[in-house]
Amino acid sequence: MIRSKNNPFSPSSLLIILFVIAIIYSVLIIILDKPYQLNLDPTINPITFQIDRLLSDPSRGKGVVPQAVQRQTAEEEAKLRLAIQLAIHQNLTSPSTRLSNQTKTNRKKQRIDSKRIRQSVGLQLNDTWYSSDENLLSNGPASRFNCQTSSRTLIFLGIFTTPSAFEKRQMIRTILKPDIPPPASSITGSEEGSLIEFKFISGEPENENWKLLIQTENSLNGNDTLILDGVKDNIDQGKTFEYLRSIVDRYRSDERRDRPKFVIKSDDDTFLVIPNLIKSFKDLDCRELIYWGTSKGSSKLFKPYFRGLAYGLSWPLVEWIGSSKMKNETKMGIEDARVGSWMIDLGEELKRIDEGGLMGDWNQVEIDEAVVALHWLKITEWFPMVKLKVLKAWESKGMKYSWDYYL
Repeated sequence: MIRSKNNPFSPSSLLIILFVIAIIYSVLIIILDKPYQLNLDPTINPITFQIDRLLSDPSRGKGVVPQAVQRQTAEEEAKLRLAIQLAIHQNLTSPSTRLSNQTKTNRKKQRIDSKRIRQSVGLQLNDTWYSSDENLLSNGPASRFNCQTSSRTLIFLGIFTTPSAFEKRQMIRTILKPDIPPPASSITGSEEGSLIEFKFISGEPENENWKLLIQTENSLNGNDTLILDGVKDNIDQGKTFEYLRSIVDRYRSDERRDRPKFVIKSDDDTFLVIPNLIKSFKDLDCRELIYWGTSKGSSKLFKPYFRGLAYGLSWPLVEWIGSSKMKNETKMGIEDARVGSWMIDLGEELKRIDEGGLMGDWNQVEIDEAVVALHWLKITEWFPMVKLKVLKAWESKGMKYSWDYYL
């Protein structure tokens, strides 16, 4: 057979080339289709300001998580990058060689310091991220604020939401809210005096459409959403401080209200196991300066803090923070780490209650009868899925799942 001058490859050579390409393509498909290894807690690189987060759906083993990623990841990463730039390195607008070299040099020292931080609460170490706020300091001591020990309200539970997160609010109303102790008054529907007072916490809607949505929801659901007037709905732009301030103002304006002994902030992708939540708080003395949550999975870039999936403060801490004239720069930054940094200005003994592995991302903790909070419920069906796991864990121990189980 005569080979064409314009085609240097014989038919057999072309077949071999196509076969090799097919093999390479198949290998790539296998590699790319392999589920990513989970690492759901964001890890922040202080040099690149990037968030290293590998995402997948562990309940299926393959990539359905892009549904959740499309809705949330881009916004969250942009928000956190901005927060890091403003809060950690306020004078930097881009990574620098000096910062990179400094971080490499101090890496060993940071590893040594991390153990000492855990042991000593870290209040004696130099903190370049947080500078003491004289307005918060001057509002102390926190112990001067009295807890109402006779209060019938053990917990004020605020679940952070955004005006557009209608689906999440409905899911929580359906899956979580029925677990909460009933209102003290079944006639008026008021939660005043309830063991747990439950509210969604939203920033101000950006337009009339979202405002109408929340107003309609409130009319149908017993005013279960509080709007923080004048607050942009960005959790890292001072929303946590404004939440605490609004709670303090709410109870100061009406002395007839039972002040809650503890105030909790929770994310709207967290499922709280209400019986175990009540168990965690029922025997605590709200007159103590108590900071409750979990440090498991928290970043080592900051002073010790409890992760934002859910954390709580006793009333004296709430009023100390919420009644202060805190500076704007002290309010802003990565919100859970920021709350931990405020404790630097406390100047009094702080009682930290760390639930450890009883709280965390739902696929990274053991879901048994003792678990308190399950986080990272980014897909709708994961809410009923984790509740079902909790119910089965309780049933396997012969326990009746009810808010008053430990009372």
